[in-house]
Amino acid sequence: MAESDVAKVLSAQSNIAVFQLPTRNYPGSVVQGDSLYSLFPDAIDLLEELKSQPDSEAFHAAYSIAERLEDQLRHYCNRPGSPHL
Repeated sequence: MAESDVAKVLSAQSNIAVFQLPTRNYPGSVVQGDSLYSLFPDAIDLLEELKSQPDSEAFHAAYSIAERLEDQLRHYCNRPGSPHL
């Protein structure tokens, strides 16, 4: 996406904004950085609860969620001008 592309705001409701990028078919949902920061430890806590069942579907689902949240959080924190949470 070029920097000149502009997202259309479909809903600006606090903490659950919805926007549409011109190059995407489906709208996106904005997760505020502080909310993202608080979701990751919750996912890690869930993994901790499920560690006695490492072969279960629930463990693998929780692991996948934690991994995606970690990727999002790293991207958020490593971008230029990122605030330190």
